[in-house]
Amino acid sequence: MAGVIANGGASTAGAVTVTSTGTTVFSGNNTYSGLTTMNAVGGVLTLSGNNSAAAGGVTLTNGTLNINHANALGTGPLTLTAGTINNTSGAAVTNLGNQNWTWNDLLTFGTSSSNSSNDLNLGTGVVTATTSRTINFAGNGTTLTIGRLDNTNTGTGRTITANSTGTGNTLVIGGMNLSNNATGATSLKLAGAGNFNITGPVTNGTSFNHGLTAQGTGVVTLAGNNTYSGPTLVSSGTLKLANVNALGTTTTGTTVSSGAVLDLNGQAIGAEALSLSGGNSSASALVNTSATAASLSGAVTLAANTSIGAGNITLGSVGESGGTRSLTKIGSGTLTLTGTSSYTGGTTISDGTLNISGGNSAGGLFTLSGANGPVLKLSNLNALATTATLAGASANANTGTVDLAVAGNYTLGAYTLNNLKFTASSGNATTLTFSNNSTVTSGSSGGRTITNTDANLSILFGGTLDISSSGAGNGVTFAGAGNTTVTGAIFNGANQTRTLDKTGTGTLTLNGDNNYGGNTTISTGDVLINGNSTASTGPVNVNSSAKLGGSGTVGGAVTLSSNASIGSASNTLSLASTLTTTGNNTLNASSIVNVASGTTIGNGTFTVNGTLGGGIDVGGAGNILNGSGTVNGNTTVSGGTITGSLSLGTLFSSGNSTISSSVSTISGTTVQTGGILSVNGTLGGGAITINTGATLKGNGTISGPTTIEAGATLAPGNSPGLLSFSGNLTLAGTTTIEVKGDGTDRGVDNANGYDAVDVAGLLTYGGTLTMNFDNTPVAGTTYDIFGIYGTQAGDFGAVTFGGTYSIAEPLTNTLGIWAGDDLVNNLHYVFTQSTGDLVVTAIPESSTYAAMAGLGMIGFALFRRRSARKQAVAA
Repeated sequence: MAGVIANGGASTAGAVTVTSTGTTVFSGNNTYSGLTTMNAVGGVLTLSGNNSAAAGGVTLTNGTLNINHANALGTGPLTLTAGTINNTSGAAVTNLGNQNWTWNDLLTFGTSSSNSSNDLNLGTGVVTATTSRTINFAGNGTTLTIGRLDNTNTGTGRTITANSTGTGNTLVIGGMNLSNNATGATSLKLAGAGNFNITGPVTNGTSFNHGLTAQGTGVVTLAGNNTYSGPTLVSSGTLKLANVNALGTTTTGTTVSSGAVLDLNGQAIGAEALSLSGGNSSASALVNTSATAASLSGAVTLAANTSIGAGNITLGSVGESGGTRSLTKIGSGTLTLTGTSSYTGGTTISDGTLNISGGNSAGGLFTLSGANGPVLKLSNLNALATTATLAGASANANTGTVDLAVAGNYTLGAYTLNNLKFTASSGNATTLTFSNNSTVTSGSSGGRTITNTDANLSILFGGTLDISSSGAGNGVTFAGAGNTTVTGAIFNGANQTRTLDKTGTGTLTLNGDNNYGGNTTISTGDVLINGNSTASTGPVNVNSSAKLGGSGTVGGAVTLSSNASIGSASNTLSLASTLTTTGNNTLNASSIVNVASGTTIGNGTFTVNGTLGGGIDVGGAGNILNGSGTVNGNTTVSGGTITGSLSLGTLFSSGNSTISSSVSTISGTTVQTGGILSVNGTLGGGAITINTGATLKGNGTISGPTTIEAGATLAPGNSPGLLSFSGNLTLAGTTTIEVKGDGTDRGVDNANGYDAVDVAGLLTYGGTLTMNFDNTPVAGTTYDIFGIYGTQAGDFGAVTFGGTYSIAEPLTNTLGIWAGDDLVNNLHYVFTQSTGDLVVTAIPESSTYAAMAGLGMIGFALFRRRSARKQAVAA
């Protein structure tokens, strides 16, 4: 009907009733003042013009009412009793007037094809509902907006239902009064699968404390400045808060039932008492979906085991009712507890952060286990009761972190370990003490890890640590940059083999009488074995750059990998088995390490700057014993090198061994049983014996009395060079002197150098002196082979020439003067034992030879005067 429908006369209020089961369209600007009634089952009334329903109001009792214009309803009252109301304008109608209207019964909004373009706003007029009312949403994502809902019923248990066959449909209500019941308190229920958005204030309606219940499966949003004073119950679905007073007054509190959710949505709620029930590892009873932090300062009671979910939420104290209750933190964000909590069940953090800033909070078991690295933050030194126990995840991938956020001393009961990390975010010195015995819990593989990530944090296990349940062949790993101490024993069960690993740069201190049976591996950082403790009986491997120290006892064999070290300053460490070094290892300064079964240099250099007890086997070529410390017991060298400024006990050498650099002191004896002992530094101390088949050589200094036994060789220098003895030298074997070129440079390794020996003590000749010339000597040359600065005794058994030059007859001895001729080269040789010199002269012509014989006594006197001069210099 495109024309105008008007009254029948000036005094007559025309009314229109549509009973047609077809489609009726009012498109004109109608002026009749009576009621428009749509009461045709299956029929359709479409209002598509401005004021199409005129001014008398519209009543929908059956059929469908299509709103096809923003001003279609006119100014009259609207009564919706039954049927369907729909927006067919093609765009959302956001303001359909402010007239009051009545909601009498079941109402349907939209069709199955409706969406957000069919949203309908019926204005801000008051909507009267005398009893329970239902609206069915037929589409998807549609919104029906009405004004303030006046619940005029005087009974109890009234329900407003928003059913929805589709998804995302919302009934927006501009506020509500809950009841006009004047005889007692009641509760208005919001039900259905659709969503509610209460944008205006929710009030009691009478003087009683009326309540509100969310019992649908959708989301109920409370956005008004609510003043109702009855209880709020979330029995199902989600109640979302969009105002700090969304829950009304704090008189009676809020209850969230199992399966339901309260969304704080970034609001700072006051002292509202809150009871929570239910939730699991994937669903929670309390969340904050807003990026803005939310809080609730009232007391929170756990009426069942409860989960609190994502978002940043601050609560006060948490208690329990009806028995022992547990709390689980799931989802991202931080849950902060500021009060003194009293619930006694366990606490699980599977995601996000649980921050406890109140004092003397809950005890029980705190478990951190989740794939996203859950965090327990303790922002109060007394955040947890001293009976609290910590536990971690069974897999390293799910390792949680305990953040000790305030500098100072924390004390907890015990530690039931899977895997956990500890840190101290304050950046200052912090200590965590577990006062009771702790346990590494069961695991089938991989062992369990205790990680102290912070160099400012010290962890102390005051009791024992049981690793018997860590899984066959596994054990415990201590990791991180912080220091950890275990006071009691680390142990495993009977017939078990468990391991201990140390990683990270921190220090692990073991003070107990440990008896775990597996290997100990120090990958990085330090491990200190103190007191009467024993680091198991299994092998101990100290990896590159790591250190083993302390003052206790290590039961198993110890192996130092390349660049590892052993020993702690001012402490004595005892090794009950052996010590093996494998390359560039150090015994640290001012430390003492006693090795019951001795030390072996397996490869490379071992630098001893402290004291090593039990003896050492330096080994063969390429192995070096270095340092400035002390080796007590026997030192055995079979081709290796001793350097530095060491103090040694007894030295046994075989093979081609070397003493080089600085000063080494031997308190016992030195025995070379084979091969070559090269002394290129200073070797001081006890007696040195070079046994048959062995050779002593080098450019160094030997202070102890030295004996070259029969069958042994003294070969000073390193072709050539000078070997000095500040004590006595006894020659019973072969003394070999190398002479190069013209032999003009004594004890110098160059083209004209020759070997020499200086002796400050008693030089006792014996055995054979062999001089090896690589050229024919030059007449007029004196070779100062022995520098005698003390006294001389004994006689050589023979003085011979070797090398590329030789003479037909050996020298003969007359009263300590050995003489002989090289008739081929006309050279005459005289070696005088008292001076240690070999003099080479030309053989004179036969006419003068007899006369020269008489001069022999003059030469002898000259040699005696030179000997006296050497002794005077030595003095």
